[in-house]
Amino acid sequence: MARVINTLMRKKIDVELHDKKINEQDRKLLINAQNILFKELAISFNTSYEETNEMIINTIKGLN
Repeated sequence: MARVINTLMRKKIDVELHDKKINEQDRKLLINAQNILFKELAISFNTSYEETNEMIINTIKGLN
């Protein structure tokens, strides 16, 4: 699941740099998978969903 999310998040970031959007099916899959995994990670890290999401986005973008 983490690999799918990683791939879709990278794809989303890449297409947004070109002022485009990912297709609807990929967007829905990403949102559903993120909700499941990030909520579980937030519980494990004792943080919020939003903090977990921000941490992962920063890691993918190479900001951490």
